[in-house]
Order: sequence, then C-alpha cells, then structure tokens
Amino acid sequence: MGTKGDAARERILFCARELFAAKGYSRVTMKDICESVGMSRGGVYRYFPSTEAIFGALIEKEQNTALRALRVAEKNGVSPASILMTYIKNRIDMTLDKNGNIENAITEYAANSEEGKRILAERARLCVRIVAEQIERGRRAGQFTAQDSESAARIIVWLLEGMAKHNALIPLTRADINGLLRHVSGILGFEM
Repeated sequence: MGTKGDAARERILFCARELFAAKGYSRVTMKDICESVGMSRGGVYRYFPSTEAIFGALIEKEQNTALRALRVAEKNGVSPASILMTYIKNRIDMTLDKNGNIENAITEYAANSEEGKRILAERARLCVRIVAEQIERGRRAGQFTAQDSESAARIIVWLLEGMAKHNALIPLTRADINGLLRHVSGILGFEM
C-alpha cells in the first residue's frame, strides 16, 4: 500500500476509534465511519470489509504500538519498575478518559464476534506475558519481591481490566485508584 493508501487507512482507524469510544462497538455502522472519514462506502471497503475488521485492526494497531514502545524502552535501559508503572498509569489514564475509552466497545466486540473473542484472548495473554516479563526482570534486579511473576502479572492485569470495565457503571474515584495502586504495590513488594 502506498503512502496515500496508508494515510487513508490510518484516517479510517482514527475516525472509527472516536466513534467506537463514543457509541460502543455494536452501534457503529459502516455508514457512520464513511461519514466521519468523509469517504464513500467503496472507498472505505477498499481498506476494510466490515466494522468488525476495522475494530480488529484498531486493536492490533494499538497493541503493536504499545509493544514497540515497550521494546524501545527496554533497549534504552528503562528499569522494569518504570516500565510497569508507565503501563499501569497509561491503563488508568485510558480508563478515566471519557472521550477515548474504548474498553466497553472492546467488551462488546468480544461478546458479539468469534474473531473478537480470539483477538481479545490473545490481547489478554500478551498483557499478562509482558507484565510477567517486567516483574521477573524487576525481581532479578532487586526492584520487586514477588516470587511468582506469572501469578502477580495475572492479578495486576485482571485488576486493571476490571477497573476499566466497571468504570462505565461505577465511576472511579481517586481513592479507588489509590487503593488499586496500594494493592499492586503489595503484590510486587514495591513502593509506588
């Protein structure tokens, strides 16, 4: 795909993300996306055959961007504790962002699509693996005392995922977030 095609694809993903964050997964139509992007249906279909394909590409893009940033940080010698704290802060910030939070759309996507279930399961496994890697690196460096990196990673990822899902029903307070961070500190044996 050429530069113009890449730009059009990125524009579609950008506009679709805003729509999914605002309306949820199941209420966004190809017509909505076409209008938001300012392209004809044929123009959008040239890049994506469905809203499901757009949403899957959006998740994959965000995941790949985060993974690249992680690998750059590791390569540049950023400590495991800093990497993990940045991950936790970013997840909290995304959860609290009323305009950019697509967590509820992600839940809908997984509930309404076999491909969504597969992508979300892979996303969860990857998050746990990355957090476990950072905990293990931090443990070896003397930053963390958690002995079972995999279990600690699961608990942290599940806490963050649960926080993101429940925020739509019961908005988080600063006290809720501080409580979460205290629990994560206890799991890791690291003062945040």
